[in-house]
Order: sequence, then structure tokens, then C-alpha cells
Amino acid sequence: MIIKKALFILATTQLISAGCLFTFSKDVVRADSYSFSENFSTTTYRDAGQTTATWNTEDGQISLPVVSSNWTQVDESTLGSENISNTGTVVSYLYSYKIILDSEDNPYIVWVDEEVENGDIYFTKWNGSDWTQADGATTGIENVSNSSGASSDPQILIDDNDRPVIVWRDEADGGGEGGVFDIYLTRWNGSQWVQADGMTSGIEDVSNTLSADSNTPRFRLDSDNNPIVVWIDDDGFYQAYFSKWNGSQWVQADGTTLGSENISNTTGDGSDLDIYLDSDSNPLVAWSDNSDGDYDIYFTKWNGSQWTEADGTTAGHENISNSSVNSEIFEFRLDSSSNPIAVWSDNSDGDYDIYFTKWNGSQWTEADGTTAGVENVSSNFSDCEDPKFALDDSDNPIIVWSRPMGASIHFTKWNGSQWTEADGTTAGNEDISLTGGSTNYPQLLVDSDYNPIVVWQDDGPGNNDTLFTKWNGSEWTQADGETSGNENISNNSGSSIRPSIVLDSGDNLVIAWDDNTPGSYDIFYTQYSHSYTSPLQAQSAKINDSVAEIASATLTATDFTPRSSSIAYYLSNNGGLSWDEIISGTEHDFSSAGDDLRWRAVLTTGSTPIIYSISVNYATQGGDDNSDDGNDNDDNDNDNDNDKTGNIEKVKNKPTRLTALAVSSSRINLAWKDNSKIENGYLIERKRENGAFVQINSINKNEEYYKDRGLEAGILYTYRVRGYKGNKYTPYSKEASAVTFFVKIIPAITPVIPPEDSSAPDNPVDIAPKKQDRTEKDQESKSYVKLIAVVAAMIGLVTGVATATAASAVPLFPVTPYPVTEGFYRLAGAVGMLGRTKKRKYWGVVFDSETRRPVEAVAVSIVNRRGKIAKTVYTNSAGRYGFLPEEGEYTFQAARKGYQLRTGDNNDILYGSLYSGQAFEAGGDKVIKLNIALKPVGIDWQKFAQRKINAYASLFSVVKRDAFVILYYTGLVVTALLTYFFPSRLNVVLLLAYIALLAYRIFFKRKSFGTIASSQTGKPIPFAVISIYDENNPQQRIAFTVSDVIGRYYLLIKNGSYLMKVQGQLQSELMLKKDFKVNVENGVVNENLAI
Repeated sequence: MIIKKALFILATTQLISAGCLFTFSKDVVRADSYSFSENFSTTTYRDAGQTTATWNTEDGQISLPVVSSNWTQVDESTLGSENISNTGTVVSYLYSYKIILDSEDNPYIVWVDEEVENGDIYFTKWNGSDWTQADGATTGIENVSNSSGASSDPQILIDDNDRPVIVWRDEADGGGEGGVFDIYLTRWNGSQWVQADGMTSGIEDVSNTLSADSNTPRFRLDSDNNPIVVWIDDDGFYQAYFSKWNGSQWVQADGTTLGSENISNTTGDGSDLDIYLDSDSNPLVAWSDNSDGDYDIYFTKWNGSQWTEADGTTAGHENISNSSVNSEIFEFRLDSSSNPIAVWSDNSDGDYDIYFTKWNGSQWTEADGTTAGVENVSSNFSDCEDPKFALDDSDNPIIVWSRPMGASIHFTKWNGSQWTEADGTTAGNEDISLTGGSTNYPQLLVDSDYNPIVVWQDDGPGNNDTLFTKWNGSEWTQADGETSGNENISNNSGSSIRPSIVLDSGDNLVIAWDDNTPGSYDIFYTQYSHSYTSPLQAQSAKINDSVAEIASATLTATDFTPRSSSIAYYLSNNGGLSWDEIISGTEHDFSSAGDDLRWRAVLTTGSTPIIYSISVNYATQGGDDNSDDGNDNDDNDNDNDNDKTGNIEKVKNKPTRLTALAVSSSRINLAWKDNSKIENGYLIERKRENGAFVQINSINKNEEYYKDRGLEAGILYTYRVRGYKGNKYTPYSKEASAVTFFVKIIPAITPVIPPEDSSAPDNPVDIAPKKQDRTEKDQESKSYVKLIAVVAAMIGLVTGVATATAASAVPLFPVTPYPVTEGFYRLAGAVGMLGRTKKRKYWGVVFDSETRRPVEAVAVSIVNRRGKIAKTVYTNSAGRYGFLPEEGEYTFQAARKGYQLRTGDNNDILYGSLYSGQAFEAGGDKVIKLNIALKPVGIDWQKFAQRKINAYASLFSVVKRDAFVILYYTGLVVTALLTYFFPSRLNVVLLLAYIALLAYRIFFKRKSFGTIASSQTGKPIPFAVISIYDENNPQQRIAFTVSDVIGRYYLLIKNGSYLMKVQGQLQSELMLKKDFKVNVENGVVNENLAI
């Protein structure tokens, strides 16, 4: 018995060492599973008799038919405009109010109101049914500054949680009229108005100057929703000042020095300014300054360590207009590569004209991107003022301006080679107002097709009104897109002035303005709305083909639901005899199996919801592949399921089938099955990455759904749920995880890189040998010694097979230094590959911009022009990705822990053409060849490489690598002895097998990879670039690869003679490179090289 136990322990130990681990568990019967994806571009699966909504095959989506369109109040039904302040004390001047929309297209508005003496900042928002205060419940407006001094110039932004942040100018610390103005801030934290810390109630002084005025506040929110503020401050001269909130205090741009800083530092006065943030949340600031005796436009940006000119290296700021006369009333913004573009009014030609310049990456140029300097884009004979501009999908500028003396609004755009009218061919600019009245305050937006929309103040109708026109692709029209010309959208008896506009997610205009129709000024509002036939439904025909006995299904939809609209989803497995309402992305169990699976969507709306895609995964009877532990619904105590007074702690009461679905960069939806009839409610717990679980909310009983908002982008979150009754709890549900989305063309040739199977698992010795069946001949021996010997021989043979065939898997190390989450991302990549039903043409490679190695399991998404994710795939082990999208215009998103999308470069010396952030067309036969660069965040590759090299050279790693060889030769010796002392057919077969493997190892086995090392130190060189060139044309790169973190590499290529160039960098940062001639005979380059 002792010998048998020892034999079992020895065999188990040897099998585990060889990479085989046998576990025993209860058999589980699994159901067959299937999938279906609806293609809205055809009507193949449409149930025409039951579909009343618009099944739009041209756009590939489901929506509601438009009945009529009108300018309405916010309720989308009452025609005309509405007074939303209704105080009669609104202060009317430039920058006296602002309007913005939240993620559900609800408007938020701030303005200056003298309802209380001196004027304060007021706020209201639409909650879907009423104009309310920030809490969304109290109807009406509210005073958010509520100070004793005068408040003015409000600015508003909304954070990722749809909570407003407001900055304004206030003399709150001056005790009323005549005091000193400072810049103030407040933000809504979900329950009250607070300071920047999110906790201290009330408002706070950001500029905090004791004896000088602060004016013209402008601000942005960084990627963490922290405010970054600039303003003009009087410290003897009016100067541009800067401060930002770093999460705990107000600091300078370096993030540590307390307080604010003077970023202009001139001997002149600044009069206006604005700020934008690049993709790294670094600020870029422009302002008007008269340091040179006349006003010019100045620019500076923060490069991460200092304020510089646009080149990012020259310290300080620069004059970008640089004329001898006044340059003022400017606007600037950033293109898709974070390069600044500016327009302004300048009287260099004797009257004011509109001037333009942009930074091309190396110098300030005209619109062509090559001619240095600035250019006059208006060239009119009377003053041109108040320019506004937008950018199209190619970063070409679109500009409007007013000519008050000429009574016109003018338009021009750059078509890539010249300035033209809206048609893109007629050179010059055009008058788009044609009213004959005095025109002012033009506002410009572009819709999702980059067609311009223009609104302005015009007294042509007899008094000042707000006029509108838009370009429909062929002419300037009213809002309906058909009636030529412009239209009066305020059309009141009083003056309607200074319009402010935004576009909702459906390209409909939302507008507010100052209006004195009531006898004094108030804020008026209108929007362009459509009315629809509602509710209507879309329904499929049978989607399960010949599959029968369908027991469960999961419908996952991609949709858009604007405010006052909804979509309800249903499934039926009996051909529509009965329907079960379901939650998108959540598995649904039918009460009984059925043979006819169909989906239905019911659309109800004020603004039409849109369904972009529907997919259904379904399973036949045979088991529950989504159970928590196989015993979720076991009731070992035989309690009645309807017992409402039982023990909450029993297993049967725990919530099951918990799922987590990321729907945006800041929100994850949870769903589960409520199995308890006696709970008081449910507790939601969450952990971030590898942290601890923390309870985040308590919700009502019988709930099966929860939306977790306010999350960080690109982060793995894990959840669990349990019910409670008093101070007792159900067991926890299983855990469920999701990664939030990651929150920002030229045809190219995909570089030749190793094929998909070129990368192997992380652990170079994690190789699973083939399982060998023991035969009954093991029973022939009557001696335990013989049995032990046979087992040892078979173990050695299995190990020999593993070591002899190891060349088929190249154990290169992964590119990421995140071992804990690496498994998750590899699994995500594997699932993404398995989910593909059609062969994709690969578009390109996702790679690390520092190490140059491909990055696997990156979630690459294409986003349509409406900002919705159309498809997501995961890169394979070679970093490749590809899509089969519907035809359309898209941009990329890429998410991977430790990385962020890098844009701005159009080309890479190794990978060729890169995605630079611009939109592109794809679908049908269009295959875009674009590689994607990811910038590592918080990764020190040198330290990471050094740790890996030290670990690889350690005694433990050496022993682990040689353990296979020792086991093999031990098995060979034992088998030879066994055959000599116990001759039998089995022993002879084992010995012959060993001899065959030995011959293979000696004569046929090829090494898996080569190494790149320093010729001086012998140490491996991580991330060395190995390039293969035509021997007769040393300038033509044919293929390349990059060594792993311990200098290993291989490259598959056709047989022949080549020139190989190797370039790498030692840990000391010394650059090394060397050329070699190689003769490839076996289709692989894997030489050991010293440079």
C-alpha cells in the first residue's frame, strides 16, 4: 500500500512537472449554442406583416417615419419659442449666457440675472418633462452664485456624469458695487453645488487676487473632469493667468506649485483669451495683447514641463498674427492632431478683414499647409468682424463672419486647394444672409456630414431677429433642408439678439437668445423638432433556421435613444404566439423550449430612437452554461419557493446570472436573476482592477438591473451582488467583469510581419504534452518496481514528445507588463477571434509606439459619424485586426490597459501609414490599410526589461527550462533497463519510441528562435528591430520583426539571400546596430546574433 501511494504521488508529480494536470469534477451537460446577427441592409429576416417602423436598408437601421418638422419648445410638441428665465431682469450683453446639452440631449442654460440686486448667475436644465434646478426635481430656475457683488460672464461645461460645472466673474469678496472682481467656480456633485473638491458646499475664489480685477474666464475639463481655468488679471498690465485643479488643490501647470501663474508676462494689456486641451490634457492658450503697440494674437502651450511656443520646445509665447495694426476678435481651436488653428479680424489693408493661420507641425502657415505666414480670406471692401470657424473631416477650415456696414453674413471654406463658396468649386466667399439688414453675432456649426449651419442676429425683418440657414449639399436652405434661403426662427415683436447654438445628436439645432419681447430681456429657447408615428415596431421572421428546442437566448442591441424616447425589446421562441420583454445584453430563459425564435423592438418617441444592430445568441435544451456554480437553484432544505418568511441566507435565494456590460467610457450596466421572494433589497459591490470590493449602492427589492455611472475609461471593473433582509444576507452572486470603453487617410501598405501564430503563451515552458492512454498491458507486471519503471518510462516519453515538438510554439514574452490582467485581455482576444463568422481582410497592426512590438488583445472599435460604436474586434497574437462593417464613415477607438491611442503621425518608418485621428470611409469592398500606434502610459520599459532578463537568468528559471531534458534522458535510461530486465512488447515499443525521438532531436529538430545580444557584454538586447532587405536593393525593406523583452526573435520569410539590419539599445541607452548577410534555407530567420 505504501508503495502504491508513493507510485501515485510520483506519477502525479511527474505529470504536473511535464505540463499535465488532471482534475476530476462532476460531469456537466452543456447545451448547443448558436448566434444570429441581423442585417438591416436587407429584408431577408424582416417580418413584413408585423413591421410598422422604418426598416431602412439604405442606412442599415431601424427608426420611425417623420410626420412633420417644426421649430418647437423643448417639449418637442408646442410650436414656437418659450421664455425659460421669465424674470424680466436678464442682463443682456455679450457672453451673458451659455447653453449646452447633456449626453441625452437635455439643455442646460446659465445666464446673468438682476432679479437680485447687482446681478447673479442663474441656472436651469430640462429633466425630460420640466425646466428644473440642478437636482432635476425642483421646478424652475436657481441662483448659483448668490453673492453680494455683481456676477457676470458665466461659462458652463458638463462632466462625464452629466453634472454642470460653472465658472464666472464675481466681486463676491468686494462687498458689493465697486469691489474687486475675481474668478469663481462651483460644480454640482449630485446633491448640492460645491467647490472643486466635490464636497465643500458653495462657491470658491479661483483667482483670489486682493487688489486687482480678474476678467474673461474660460475653462475646460481634463480627462479626470478636473477644471482648468484661464483669465485676464490686472497686475499692472492685463495679463493671461492660469490655474488648474489637480484633484486636491489649485495649482500651476506643473501640477504641484500652488496657486495661479502669469503665462503671458508682457508689458501690454490682454483683452480676450481662450483655452483648449490636447489629448494628454495639456493646455493650449491664445489671447489678444498690445505689447507691440497694437493688438496681436499670442499663443502658448504647456509641453509637460514648461510653457512653449507651438513647436513645443522654444520657451515662452509667440505672436502669430504679427501685424503692424490691430488684430482682434479672434477664435482658435485644435485640429484632430491637436495642432492650433486661428482666425481673427485685422485691419492691415485699411479696413478690417478676416485672417487665417494654422500650425502644420513645424511652422505657422496659410491653409495650404506649406506657405508660411497668415492670409487674408475675406478681401472685402468694408469691415469684416466676428469670425467663427469649424473644421471638416479633413481638418479643412469653414469660416463665417459679419459685415455690419455691408449688412451681410459671409461664408468661405477651404476645399483642399483654394478658398471657395459652400459648393466647394466657386472661388472666393459668398453672402448667405441677403436680407439687407444690419447683421451681427454669426454662429457656425457643422452637422455629422460636415455641412455648415449658420445663425445670426439680423434687423432686416424690421427689428433684430434670429435668422437661420444651412447648406444641404447643393444650396442654402431653411431647416427643412428643402426651402431655399434663410428663415426667421425668433419672429417676435421685440429684439432677439446674441444667439447661442448647439446641435443635438440627431443634427437638430437647439438655440437660445436674449429677447425683450416681454418688455425687458429674458432668455428664449427653441429647437428644431420632428414628430413621428409612435409607437411602432420592428419584428423579425424566424431566425433559428432548422435549430429546434430553443430554451434560452440573449439579444444584444446597439441603439440610440434620445430624450423622451425608448425602445423595448422582446423575444419569442414560439413564432410570436407569446412575447417576453427582455433587457439587451442579458440572457433570457424561456418558460418552455420552442422551435421558432424571433425578436421584436417597439419604438416609442418624441425624437426617434434608432437601432443600429441586433444580435441574438441562443441555446437549445441540455444544460445551463451560465450558472454560477452548478447549484444556484438547489434547495437542499426542501423549502417552498413561495415562502415569504424563510431564511434569506439559503443558497436558493442568492442572485444568479450576473452580467456586466460596458456601454460607454463611463458606464457599465448590470443585470441578474432575482431568485428570492423575501429580500428587502440588493447590495451592489464593485472592485477596480485588482483592488478590494467596496459596496457602491443599495437598491430596492425585486430589482434585476443597475446602471453604474461615473467610471473611468479603459478600466476593468468587477462586480458582485447579494440580497439582504434586515442584517442577514444571501450568498454572493458570481462575479462579473467588464472594461469601460477607451475615451479621440491615406491608403497604406500593411507591413510584412510574423503570421498570426507567431506568438505563444507567456511562459516558455508551459507546453502541454499529448495525453497517453494507459493500456491493460500495465497489468502484466507482478512487481511494483516494474510498475514504477513503466510509469517513469511513459513519463519520460511524454516529456520527450513535449520537448521534441516544442519548436512549433515560439515562447516569446508578451509586450505588456501587466501579468494580472494579461489573462483577461488574452481571453478577450480569443473570444473576439472565435466570434468571427466571416473571413476578415486584415486592415493593419496595432503596435507599441516605444517598443515597436505588436500588441495583442487590444479592443479596436470603429465609431460611426453619430459617435456610436459600430463594431469592436480584438487584435490577435500578431497585433492584427480587421472589420467587415457596413459602408460608412468611421473613426477608430482602441482600448488596452496601460495604453492610450496615439494620433498625430501619418506615417511610421517601420509600419508605414498610421491612423492619425481622422475619419475614413470603409465597408463593402473598401479595405483600409492602417496601422494603429498605442502610446504606453506609466510603463518604464527599461526597468521592465531588466526585471525580465534577471528573472530569465535566475537559477530557478534555468532549472525549470532544463527539467524537461533531465526527465527525458532519465526516461530513456529507465526504458532501456526496463526492456533488458522485463522484455515485453510494450517495453520494446517504448524503447523504439525513445530512439526515434532521440534521432529526431539530433538530426531534425530546429531551434525555435534566435537571440540578439551585445557582443561586448553578452547581455540580451530587448526590443531590437530586425529588418530584412533585398540583397540587391538595400533600401527596400521586405520584412521586419522586433525582439521580445529578453532579446529573442524569429522571422518567417521565403528562402533566399538577404541583407539583415539589426538595431537596438542597451540598458545604458547606448545605441547599437549592425548589418548581416543571411541565407534562408528553411523559411525562417532565427540566428543568434551579437551586435
